Amino acid sequence: MLAAHGQTEIGYQHSRKGTRPPDPFVLPPPLSCPPKKGDSMAENTAAHQPYEWVTKTDLTRYLACPQGFYLLDSGRVKWPDLDTVASPADKAEDIGSPAIDANARKPIPAGLKERLARLLRGSIDPFKVNERVFDNFPLKIRGQPFAIDAAEGALFPAIRGPKGDMDIKHSNKVELAFYWMLLAPHRTRVAEARGYVLHAGKAGPVEAVELAGYFDEVHRLLPKIRDARRHGIAPRVCNCNVCVHLASELHRAALKGKHISLIRDVGPARIAALEEGGINTYEQLLAMETAAIVVMLRQGNCGVSQNQVQRWKQHAMSYANGAPSICGEVIPIGESL
Repeated sequence: MLAAHGQTEIGYQHSRKGTRPPDPFVLPPPLSCPPKKGDSMAENTAAHQPYEWVTKTDLTRYLACPQGFYLLDSGRVKWPDLDTVASPADKAEDIGSPAIDANARKPIPAGLKERLARLLRGSIDPFKVNERVFDNFPLKIRGQPFAIDAAEGALFPAIRGPKGDMDIKHSNKVELAFYWMLLAPHRTRVAEARGYVLHAGKAGPVEAVELAGYFDEVHRLLPKIRDARRHGIAPRVCNCNVCVHLASELHRAALKGKHISLIRDVGPARIAALEEGGINTYEQLLAMETAAIVVMLRQGNCGVSQNQVQRWKQHAMSYANGAPSICGEVIPIGESL
């Protein structure tokens, strides 16, 4: 496991006896230690119960890559290390990285609201650019929607849309669902659950999104984020813009942990579905019937065939045996070759 706050080192199982090989990572402080000033986990949460509170940035990072979220949240990778650094406009909304005080908020830089208004090509009424950080104490979530349509107390959240004429992403819809839930304690009027995407490059700058189908996903992700903070993430092979900075170390750790991400053609969506079904290693993949794996993945909206899973098992067998795995009939080759 990736070490979780003083528990285990990456790639090695926790043990009270014996010694472990040196690890290239510096472990974050244990839960009993107060976070140091500047640590991301102290910055993106309320002063009380800091490991329980989840922001929109935490949610979208975890949705993009659980391991990338953990590396950023624990401070093993920091934003200055990344190839692509968020723009000033992104940083204004990204409360997971800048320091957030429970009772104070840094003012939006001079001219930023004007630049955002120009970005949206005109007036964004009835949406008002939001400068307030909201809390939902029962759910332990907090965040700052980009804009809000008050709508006589309905509080419809709005976010900036993808650049150009790109379609709305799934993560945008989950983000809006998070904001709708965040604003629930402050809502004074019952209304249909919806949010809005404010596009920069489309003829119609405002697009409505129905949110009823995304609340279950937010509720499912919140405990997973908290669990990742407590217990860490199993090291895996990943080439996202966060994990790539520790690619060699993560690959070595994934080999030691026999993680399913080592198998060719098993990407993030399939990894998530396999882990949901209890398959974390290639040994567990080999131990489960092919037909059962296909059914499990299809139930998780990952369409695969038995032939695909069988190819995964052949690759897993090569890892398990430490040698190439021969599949299919052996074709005789003449002496002339």
